[in-house]
Amino acid sequence: MGRRLNRCRTLLGIAWLLVGCAAPAVADTLIVARRGWHIDVGFAAVDMARPLAAMEGEFPGARYVFFGFGDRRYLESRRRGAPDSLRALWPGPGLILATGLKAEPAAAFGASHVIALPVSREASLRAQAFVWDAMTETQQEALRHWDAKTSDPGSAPVDAPGIPGPYGGSVFFESGQRYSAAHTCNTWAAEMLVRAGLPMHSHGVVFAGQIWGRVTRLTAHGLSGAADPRGTQAQPAARPAAPTD
Repeated sequence: MGRRLNRCRTLLGIAWLLVGCAAPAVADTLIVARRGWHIDVGFAAVDMARPLAAMEGEFPGARYVFFGFGDRRYLESRRRGAPDSLRALWPGPGLILATGLKAEPAAAFGASHVIALPVSREASLRAQAFVWDAMTETQQEALRHWDAKTSDPGSAPVDAPGIPGPYGGSVFFESGQRYSAAHTCNTWAAEMLVRAGLPMHSHGVVFAGQIWGRVTRLTAHGLSGAADPRGTQAQPAARPAAPTD
């Protein structure tokens, strides 16, 4: 009886070690925000690492930075009407829209429109690498140069590398990826989450509701941000925030 008990304890100890080794430590958070028909994915500013963190100077005082993708022709249009929306369905150059937030995402977008997903540090870095890789090489070099200059107090001032966005605290960055009816802002957001290693896919994703449903199901399986002030598990929403792309 004693040997059998000791053997059971040994097996339980081994199982515990295996579980501990298999489960990556949660260190960072990916924050998914639904903005009407558009999905943004964000990071806490303190979690951002270089090279992506080179853009921090564009968002002084920001606690969070969110990223989205859109059709360049539509985003740069001053009068966004039906013709612009139709043109966006045809393949064309894309732009990355970055938004810095000083407030909590739940306060900025509405608690029912934000889900915080706890992830490992490695997953967060993979998602950040996705955003960086989506930029053109020229944009990447401009960010590196600006970062080096602004980090050196003795350097002459240089122009910010981004393009002013449509509202305060937003900046456009050049992207080498193309936008189309088959590769929308939401496809791009899904690809970022897949790159992070989340158990979902991006194939066929074109609408915000497709991502939102999948992320909500992830929270139901233990990746809930309900106790995190950065976001809560999705509940039936009243009226979504106004679309931005």
